[in-house]
Amino acid sequence: MLGRLYSSGGVSFLSRTRHVAVGSFSSLCTLSNSATHTSPGASSPRKKNANLHEGPGIDHFLRAANSIEATSARTAVEGASSLGRRQVYLETYGCQMNVNDSEVVLSVLQNNGYGRTEDIQSADVILVNTCAIRENAESKIWHRLNYFRSIKKPSHRSLSKRARRQATSGEAPRRSKGPVVGVLGCMAERLKHKLLESDKLVDIVAGPDSYRDLPRLISIVDGELEGEADGAWRGHDNTQAGAINVQLTADETYADITPVRDASAISAYVSIMRGCNNMCAFCIVPFTRGRERSRPISSIVDE
Repeated sequence: MLGRLYSSGGVSFLSRTRHVAVGSFSSLCTLSNSATHTSPGASSPRKKNANLHEGPGIDHFLRAANSIEATSARTAVEGASSLGRRQVYLETYGCQMNVNDSEVVLSVLQNNGYGRTEDIQSADVILVNTCAIRENAESKIWHRLNYFRSIKKPSHRSLSKRARRQATSGEAPRRSKGPVVGVLGCMAERLKHKLLESDKLVDIVAGPDSYRDLPRLISIVDGELEGEADGAWRGHDNTQAGAINVQLTADETYADITPVRDASAISAYVSIMRGCNNMCAFCIVPFTRGRERSRPISSIVDE
C-alpha cells in the first residue's frame, strides 16, 4: 500500500493511505531538541547589514571540515563477523531527519554484527544522535554525556551481568572499562575535535555523512584494528584512542541502505534529500549537513 507523503526538511512523512502527494522542500531549519517540533516564529524585518556579504560562506565551512583528517578512509571493518553480537544503545534528539538517520545508523551496525538494546546499562556502545540548531539542544546533550561517564565505570554487579550475558549468548569478550560513547549528527559536525577534548566524555565523533564508517571507528577505539589506532585521537582513560570522522561529502544520501524500523509502526520518515544550499542567517544546517543533494527517485520508491 502506498502512503501519503509529506516533505519536511528533506524528510518525507509517510502515512498509510491510498494516495501519494509529494510536498515541496520546506525549511530544514525546524530542528529542535525533540523528535517532533515546530519552527520558531518568523522574525520581524530588519535593515540589511551592508557588510553581511563579507562574512564566510558555506565553502569556508566545507573547507574547514575537509581539512580535518578522518581517522581512516575505509567504510567497512574487515572481519566484521568477529565483532560478535555486541549491543548498541541509541538516543535521538532533533528533527525528523535525525530520526531517519538513527534508523540508518542501526542498519549499518546490525549489518556489522551489532544488536540493539534499550537497556543502557548492558550496552557495549552508547550513541547519541544530536541537534545543534539551538543552545538548549546542545546543553541537554552535555548533561547526557556527563551521565554516560558514570556508566563508563561500571559497578561489579553490572560487570557480572554483562559477563553472564556474554557467556550464554556466545558474544565476543569485550574490554572491561565501560562502553564506547559516541556523538553523532549536527553537534558532532559543529564541534568536531572539541568533543574528544571534553574531559574524556566522548570516544567517537561522527558527522552526518560518516555513518557507514561507524563499525570501523568503534573497532579503532576498542583497539581491534592493529596499527590503525596510531592515527586516532589519544588521551582517553577508558579506551586506547578516540576516533573521528566529520568529512562532509557532495554525494552521500545512504540511498542503498534500508533503515531499521519498527514493523508495528503506522508511520515512518523517508529521506528524499540531504543538506541545504540556502544560507539563512539564522540557520546552521548548511554548515553541519553540507550541500543539497537528492536521492535517486527509484531508491525512494523502493523504500
